[in-house]
Amino acid sequence: MTTYTVFAFYDETGQSAAFHVEARNPSHAFFVAAKENTQATFLSAVKGALFEGEDVGFTGGSVVDASTILEQSEVFDI
Repeated sequence: MTTYTVFAFYDETGQSAAFHVEARNPSHAFFVAAKENTQATFLSAVKGALFEGEDVGFTGGSVVDASTILEQSEVFDI
């Protein structure tokens, strides 16, 4: 088994999330994460344990569209 970081978000709130799971492969990582997070919408599975603020950054508390990112250069173009 290998550690994977599975990225997801919640449709209802837009909140983004990263789950660490032990799995055989990326597809199995989605399966393992989905068993514990049944309301999530899944995006990707990456081999290894990635941590927010160290290895990966999120747009904030939820998903953000491109126009918002471009309009908020003081936040994103730093």
